[in-house]
Amino acid sequence: MPSTEETVLATIDAFLASFSDVQPPFTATYKFVKPDSYVVLSHPSGIIQSSLEELVASWEDDLTKVYASGATSASESVIAPGPEVRVAPSGTFASVWAGFGFKINGDEKIKGVYALSFEKTDDDKWLLTGLADKMWRTSDATPETVATSADLTEPVEALLSGKTDESLFLPGSGATISGTRTSWAALSTALKTTTSSPSDWATRTVADVGFVWTGSVVVTLLNKDGKWLISSVQA
Repeated sequence: MPSTEETVLATIDAFLASFSDVQPPFTATYKFVKPDSYVVLSHPSGIIQSSLEELVASWEDDLTKVYASGATSASESVIAPGPEVRVAPSGTFASVWAGFGFKINGDEKIKGVYALSFEKTDDDKWLLTGLADKMWRTSDATPETVATSADLTEPVEALLSGKTDESLFLPGSGATISGTRTSWAALSTALKTTTSSPSDWATRTVADVGFVWTGSVVVTLLNKDGKWLISSVQA
C-alpha cells in the first residue's frame, strides 16, 4: 500500500497531467482544487494574486493561445528541487515543495518552484488548497533554493502569537482553513493551539518567495523591499 507521501505525489502528477498535452477547457483540473483557495505567483511579468479557480481559468486562456500559435503539445511536470512532502500528524493535511518544468513541443521553456498545500477529504482524496510559485524562463539563471534565517520566520511567529498587524501581510493576502477563506483574526484564534517551536519548522526560499511549514500550517511569504510579508496561510 502506498504511503501518504506517495499518494500526495501521485495526486500532483495527476493534477499536472490533467492539463498537460490536453487542449482547453481543463474540466478535469478543477476537480483537484478547492476553488476559493489562495494563489500567489512571482513571475517575470510581476506578482499575481488570485484564487485556484481563477488560476486554472488563466491557464485555459494561456494554453488556448499556445495551441492556436501552432504548438502540438504543452506539458508540465515535477523536476528538481525536491519534491519534499510533509504530512501533518493528523494525516489530513500536507505540504509539498517541488520544482516544475513547462515544455512546448518537447522544449523546456519555463522552470520554477511550487509551494503547495493539500487537504484530505472524507473519501480519502487529496485536494489542492493553496499554491505559491516562483517562475523563471529557462534562458535565465536558476535562483538558488535555500533553507533560511530567522527573518523569514519572524512574521510567522508574530501571527502565531496572536498579532494581526497589517504590516505583517502582503496587500491582498489571505488565509484559508480547510480550503475555506477566513479572516486573519479568526485564523489567529485557530492557530493558538500550535505548539511547535520555530527550530522544528521547515523553511525554504527561492529568490523573493518563501515557505514555512510549522507541522500543521503552511505559510507562503513574499520579499518586498527587503522585508518578508505573509502572502497566504493554509491550515
